[in-house]
Amino acid sequence: MKKLQYLLILSVFFVIFFYGFSVGMYKIFPYELLDSSNDFLFEQKTVGDNQFVNQTDVNSLIKIHTKS
Repeated sequence: MKKLQYLLILSVFFVIFFYGFSVGMYKIFPYELLDSSNDFLFEQKTVGDNQFVNQTDVNSLIKIHTKS
């Protein structure tokens, strides 16, 4: 019984390990999610995103006609 448990745990470990390896190597799902999370956590923003925010004129996008 113990050998079966060890074999099952070892098999699950190898499946998870090789799936994680293939995510990093071949950039399959969920690579994009993990990559964007990494950029957000370590504050590595792209230059293109910052340029769009800096060039936007917010006053021309927002119109308030009444106080209510």
